[in-house]
Amino acid sequence: MNSPEKPTVIIRIRGQEQIVRGVTTVGEALEALQIPPELFLVLREGILLDPNTPLNDGDVLQLIGVISGGTTEQAMV
Repeated sequence: MNSPEKPTVIIRIRGQEQIVRGVTTVGEALEALQIPPELFLVLREGILLDPNTPLNDGDVLQLIGVISGGTTEQAMV
């Protein structure tokens, strides 16, 4: 019996598209491109996904960089 083929997905990051084949989860797709999951939010059709989310063939994922900042000290007025 043949096993089903793993999906091919498109990942959009910083204005570029990368095609990733043979991945079944968001985490596997990020790992295939050596992208640390803690540095990006991953969206599919505007919905936030976590690394364990299953992927379908033809999915298009948008990666948005996480930005943090601020200070732990209170501003002096």
